[in-house]
Amino acid sequence: MFFVWEKPVILKGTKKLGKTSMTLPIFSFFCRKDEPIGKKGEQVAAEYLKKKGYRILEMNYKNPKGKQLGEIDIVTRKGKDIVFVEVKTRRGTPGKAFPEDNLTPGKLHKLEKIAAHFLQSHRIQGTSYHFDAVTVLFDEKKTATIRHFEHIFT
Repeated sequence: MFFVWEKPVILKGTKKLGKTSMTLPIFSFFCRKDEPIGKKGEQVAAEYLKKKGYRILEMNYKNPKGKQLGEIDIVTRKGKDIVFVEVKTRRGTPGKAFPEDNLTPGKLHKLEKIAAHFLQSHRIQGTSYHFDAVTVLFDEKKTATIRHFEHIFT
């Protein structure tokens, strides 16, 4: 099983870390065939972000009361910043399928609302924050192509 991200670097299940390459162990999320592809993509994205030095604070954050504002796939901290991460996952062929096509203005507006709720409910409104997107594309061989778009908006 291979993982590819950011640059066309193929990563195998080794422990080698290089300048532009990172590796992930073979995870059990590939064993559950009944699990939705979106959840698999979120797990791959979370592990990828951890390897890049992000600290995962919450997964699948929703406001617990009142009108549902939406969901943030991953809430992380990188340095002093809170980073709200939207994960988009698809099956397909690299170069022909683009998960980022599903990042619509409507979705970004919802992210902004739920992020404001997160900051308020955790009483950290003064903390600097921004939004990232991670896309995961699984091909027929279960190779995951991962792309990280930083600071898609602030």
